[in-house]
Amino acid sequence: MNKNELYNLLSGKKSLSKEEINSSMKDNSNFDTSNLDNFEREAIEGWKSSGANQVDTSRVSDKLGFNASRLNLILATLISVILITVLIWPNLNKEIEKAKNEIKPTYIEKTDLFISEKFDTLFEQPKTIAIEINSLKSTQGTKPVVNKTVEETTPVYQIDELPIKPLGNKKEPIKLDTRKKVKEIYFHTFKLVDYRTIRSKPTISTKQLDLTGTAANLENQNNNENEIEWTTVEIPYIDYINKTMYYMDKGSLKNALSRFEIILEKYPDDINALFYSGFALYNLEEYKNAQKSFELALQNPLSNFDEETMWYLALCYEKGGDTNKSQILFQSIAKSNSYYSAEASKKL
Repeated sequence: MNKNELYNLLSGKKSLSKEEINSSMKDNSNFDTSNLDNFEREAIEGWKSSGANQVDTSRVSDKLGFNASRLNLILATLISVILITVLIWPNLNKEIEKAKNEIKPTYIEKTDLFISEKFDTLFEQPKTIAIEINSLKSTQGTKPVVNKTVEETTPVYQIDELPIKPLGNKKEPIKLDTRKKVKEIYFHTFKLVDYRTIRSKPTISTKQLDLTGTAANLENQNNNENEIEWTTVEIPYIDYINKTMYYMDKGSLKNALSRFEIILEKYPDDINALFYSGFALYNLEEYKNAQKSFELALQNPLSNFDEETMWYLALCYEKGGDTNKSQILFQSIAKSNSYYSAEASKKL
């Protein structure tokens, strides 16, 4: 009997009887102990001379089985490595390449770097602007969002006299009771009219620059806008107005005004651009220009901003020294259920 035969005999058994071992030895008369180590040889000889009926073979079995278990573990590890290499690694490389291809270039718009000349010299007062912005947001936050369906509604309040001249060649000014509210959305907690419900895929034409590898070029050109190669692109209106309101939220009113100007070039009746242009100009103490924007907003077919517009227009008249017009508006606001009615009463 050699080592392998002994291992097979012991496999799966914790003990063997003398009869089992004697039977095995008879079948294997040439019992060879030369391949056994000292512990194994002494164990067999000791058992023979002890006269015991059974022997605990667990230590021998463990000893003989150690190399096989270790070999199985090594083989399992190698197989796992091969499977990972063959099956997973190619797919992982594909995912990495896919991610690289999906990385979009970073663009910057012209209005991010350059402000329109008409607004560039205006002075921003961050603390005052922040107070007015927070005040406006708190006012707009008290109003419910209008349903998506466009419906004519009764105005929130009636105006005794509208001190505004009609636009262009129109024979009569627009009456407030013929105007309507439409669906509203909020960006950076500012209220906006959602023009996706009343325009067909509105877009804005803007100039962009791919920032990939352009930092050195911009530096060499000393940020001269005429020397930079801009690309004119059409982007969704909703994305453009979202970024514009980001500038408003940060108090960067001159950047916002430059962007509202671009909106109004394509959509002269855009109520979002009209009202917030007026609001930005008011906070830059450009009361006459703000007044023009607010007057246009009140003649707009959409009435979503009437409360805010009436209040800030009255303030523009007041700060511009036109007491008669400001008092007319303050009286109308005070008699209404407007958010500003209490403040308007204090002005009388």
